[in-house]
Amino acid sequence: MPVRFKSKDLRPVIDCAMTRQCRLVLVKNYGVYFMSEGDEGSGIVAEPIAYAVGFNPAVTPSEVWCPRADKELGGDDFCEYFDPKDDVFACVLAEGFDLIVSASGKSLSLLVPSKSA
Repeated sequence: MPVRFKSKDLRPVIDCAMTRQCRLVLVKNYGVYFMSEGDEGSGIVAEPIAYAVGFNPAVTPSEVWCPRADKELGGDDFCEYFDPKDDVFACVLAEGFDLIVSASGKSLSLLVPSKSA
């Protein structure tokens, strides 16, 4: 089962990154989420945050999301940086598509499913 980000949750994060002219950050640690890049060293979490469906620790117990996150994205915590101007994010922003994240080895894939998916 892939890791899915709902368009309605992800759009504010993409908008924030575009406005701030910074990168998007995909994080796997306490949950799986996207955020816009914060000020380095500030210790301030950049808001808003978009959790993947089923990976928000405030909603889903860790014994459910944590093993699934390890299975889908690997066992190690990580931060991966993306340009919010990439075409895949444009589809989320302009067209309302959800975003699917999958991992294979050490590479991540981002794709938008068809609207009927």
